[in-house]
Amino acid sequence: MFLTKSLAGSLVSAGIEHFDIGFTKPDSRVKLAVAAAAGTGCSVTASVCVHNGNYGETGTLTKMAAAMGADAVALNRFVPTGRGRKNQKNLLLKKQDLLTALELANQAAGDSGIFVYTGIPVEPCTAQWELFPEITFSTCHCGEVKWAIDTAGNLRTCEQNPEILGNLLTDSFRKIVERTEDSIGRFRQWRNSENCFSCSLPGECTGGCRFAEQYH
Repeated sequence: MFLTKSLAGSLVSAGIEHFDIGFTKPDSRVKLAVAAAAGTGCSVTASVCVHNGNYGETGTLTKMAAAMGADAVALNRFVPTGRGRKNQKNLLLKKQDLLTALELANQAAGDSGIFVYTGIPVEPCTAQWELFPEITFSTCHCGEVKWAIDTAGNLRTCEQNPEILGNLLTDSFRKIVERTEDSIGRFRQWRNSENCFSCSLPGECTGGCRFAEQYH
C-alpha cells in the first residue's frame, strides 16, 4: 500500500510526527506518497537505497524528493543482509559506483538546497568526505542512540543485525539494555576490517556500517 493524502492525515491524527519514505527509482506513486506526507506539515525524509541498478540516478532522485516537498534525503548504500544476500551479486556497489552516486547526489543537493546525508555510513577511507560538501556523512550510532524495534516488539541494536536483545512488550528498555550490556558492547566494538583498528580517525568514523561491503 502506498501512502495517500487521506492515509497520511489519519496517521498524523494518530500521533505520527515524521515520515520516512523509502524508494529506489522515480516512481510516480512514490512522488505522490512524498507529497502526501509533506502536505501534512510533518517532516519528511526520502530514503534512497543505492544499489548497482540505480546508483546513476541519485541526482534525479534527490531533486525529485526536493520537488515533492521532502525535507531530507538519506542515502543508504545496499547492505547484503537478510533477503538481500540472495541478490547481492546483482546489487552490491563497486567503490567507483558508490563515488559516482555521491557525486551526483552532492550536485543535486547543491542545486536544490535539500539536506542530504548518509543513512548507512560511508567511511572516509572509502570516500573523501571533503569532496562532497553538500552531503553530511554519519557514523554508526546503532546500539548507542539508535535502536531497531520490529512489529513484534523485539529490540535489536540495528535493523541489519539479526540478534534480538529482548522484547519491549514484556520488558522495559532499561532492563533489556542492562541485561545485554556485554552483547551491545561487543557490537559497538566490532569492526569489519583489521585496518579500522590502526585508523587515525576511529572516533570520527567508528568503523562505518558493521554489515556493509568494505572497500580497502
